[in-house]
Amino acid sequence: MGESEMRQSKVRRLGYAGWAAVYIAALFAAVAVYRLGLIPGRHADLITFAPLALVPFMARAQMGWLSDKGISSSALRRYNARGTTALLVYVAVLVASSRFRPQIEPGSALMWFVALVPIVPLLAVLWAGRRYLVEENDEYLRQRAVSAALFGLGFVLILGTVWGFLEQFGALPHIPAWWVFPAWAIGLGVANFRHFLRVQ
Repeated sequence: MGESEMRQSKVRRLGYAGWAAVYIAALFAAVAVYRLGLIPGRHADLITFAPLALVPFMARAQMGWLSDKGISSSALRRYNARGTTALLVYVAVLVASSRFRPQIEPGSALMWFVALVPIVPLLAVLWAGRRYLVEENDEYLRQRAVSAALFGLGFVLILGTVWGFLEQFGALPHIPAWWVFPAWAIGLGVANFRHFLRVQ
């Protein structure tokens, strides 16, 4: 067995549910570390994005599980590859832009560029989802993807509305608007995991 096959075997051994649990635990741990101020310095907020490094392993385990169940497709594999790549580029761009931010003059054209450049890989994630719906020939898989995306959207709408009202009455602190995309992705992940549990 080659090195690549051994790595694939280790990833699949933990399974999709295992990697999803590890990702969620890492996400909560990163937020706790950030909120408790355990990592000092101006880049401490980047720790909340560290769990995204687990996404490729989770995606690979998911594809293995779907293949075992006979509900995979080449379009889904391409979507996972595109989406995972875009998320990793997003993390890299975010880290780089955060490092450059203190050295940039506020209000300058460079400031606008550095502030907006992390949006490009997120747009690539959305493009990958759109391409997947166009390329997917399996009606079940396409319906599953649409259902998960709508669940994620509903999650964002409800969370944003409830948080907004509670924030307005002083019950919750203000949060920056960039949380919308991660919240949608969490909703998407929850919906996909619900499908996973149904097929088990």
